Amino acid sequence: SGSGITTLGNALNIVAGASPGIVTVGGTATLAAAGNLNLNSDVSGTASIANSAGSITGNVTVQRFIPATAGRKYRYLAAPFATGPSISSSWQQNIYITGSGSGGTTCPALTSHSNGFDASTLNNSSMLTFDETTATLVSSSSGLDTYSNAWKSVASTNTTNLSAGIGYNVFIRGNRTQGCALLTTPSTTANAVTLSATGSIQTGTFPFVVTYNALNGEGWNLIGNPYPSEIDWDAATGWTKTNVASTYYIYSPVGDNFATYNSTGPASANGGTRYIPSGQAFYIQANAAAPLLSCAESVKTATNNAPLLKGNKPFDIRVEIINSANKSDESFFYLNRNQSDSFDLNYDMEKMGNPSNVNVYSIDSKGKKYVGNNIANIKDGEEKICILGIGEAYNGNYTMNVAAPNMPNFYQIFFRDHFLKTERQLMTEDTIQYAFSVTNDLATAGNSRFDILIKNLRPHSTGIVNSLAKQSIITVFPNPSSDLINLRISNGLDQTESLTLTNTLGQVLITRIKPETNSSIDLSEMAPGIYFINARLNNGSMSTLKVIKK
Repeated sequence: SGSGITTLGNALNIVAGASPGIVTVGGTATLAAAGNLNLNSDVSGTASIANSAGSITGNVTVQRFIPATAGRKYRYLAAPFATGPSISSSWQQNIYITGSGSGGTTCPALTSHSNGFDASTLNNSSMLTFDETTATLVSSSSGLDTYSNAWKSVASTNTTNLSAGIGYNVFIRGNRTQGCALLTTPSTTANAVTLSATGSIQTGTFPFVVTYNALNGEGWNLIGNPYPSEIDWDAATGWTKTNVASTYYIYSPVGDNFATYNSTGPASANGGTRYIPSGQAFYIQANAAAPLLSCAESVKTATNNAPLLKGNKPFDIRVEIINSANKSDESFFYLNRNQSDSFDLNYDMEKMGNPSNVNVYSIDSKGKKYVGNNIANIKDGEEKICILGIGEAYNGNYTMNVAAPNMPNFYQIFFRDHFLKTERQLMTEDTIQYAFSVTNDLATAGNSRFDILIKNLRPHSTGIVNSLAKQSIITVFPNPSSDLINLRISNGLDQTESLTLTNTLGQVLITRIKPETNSSIDLSEMAPGIYFINARLNNGSMSTLKVIKK
């Protein structure tokens, strides 16, 4: 802190596992790194440079630890350099990076192509960026939007420098020390590797390059955390987001899905949080021409937040799908009195298809798919059907978990399978665990098999309905019953307009107009399960009672 220049004459290794693991330059001071400042990264965390009033000059070495994985994985990575090193002199020293080129030789006598790429049999690119301006929307096998002509290989590892704000999609085969067999034989285990790069780090305000082309990439941009620090997507100051949605998406190689977070809600799925790690690339979506996205030093965090901090709306219903290989996806929707059922770019979170093809999402009346979906509050005495899609999921066995721990008890929630014609009622303290299979029958997947029925059974709202609803409108006995049930309507003929019996799919089985005060219904021909008797009064209010057929 203070003022003046401090020059590092020897190596200074900042380790995240040690306290504090964070560099801060205060006042008007200048830290001249002189190539001796090292931000180390390992399994315990990544060292960082926090919000600083002072400045850092000279080259800094920044590491990014990549854990071992079963099999080779793509990673969304970022580099925090205003003036960065070439790819060949940095990350390529730690991992193999391949691409189209000439002049090189393949394993076992491995030499590089003239443009720096490691030579391989197919020369497929393993380091790409996403170009929204050339992307072409196509239909994917999952029934979700995907794009062709979007991924562009870096041109050369010799002449392409790592730069702040760019999102890199890098195929990690493992640690280069494992040998060049990684280029010829898919490894069952990709050993852990620490990527290392040295350059002049990005400080101060940073403007991202963000594009919007409605007929091409629909505003999807893959960008990178520009700082050698974790950043806070919810930071009170520092962000400028103009014509940019409040949601970001981070690919998770372990889950093979997208961790998603919305700052306006706030809300999250698949473990998304408000914090974006150092070295992390992420998707955002622009929604109109001339989008602007920039950040300043104040978005940096002073700590490395390991816990997953989720911020969920009170009345949320969460749905998780898991396949037999333990690949999963999560989506949710919640009742929000300030929102409508229409898409809101700032509150709703559009669905992004997972590479694993394990997807679950809600769908609105216009066919838009959501990972996080605001729906308007359901009025007293009314109900709403929320459609769930799983796309063209691969054949196999799956489990669907449904939970709504914060839902008031006057809501009744039913998870329904229209293929098997079954339904399960969700109690507020429980989680439904539902096993099902996808087969060659197209009806076992897609967007028509599952939905959730929500009934608001709160008996009244305001005014005259209050006084009437204080009385019990329907009495049913015996309940449960295997055959005949007796009904008593206490409000009388002059106040009861109609009476219906429905099943949990919402199908009306019996209707009686101006029903008698005392009557009965024969359930003997109906299948065992849950049914609902609904009495609607002349004033518009309704009373609903659950009946169980044994």
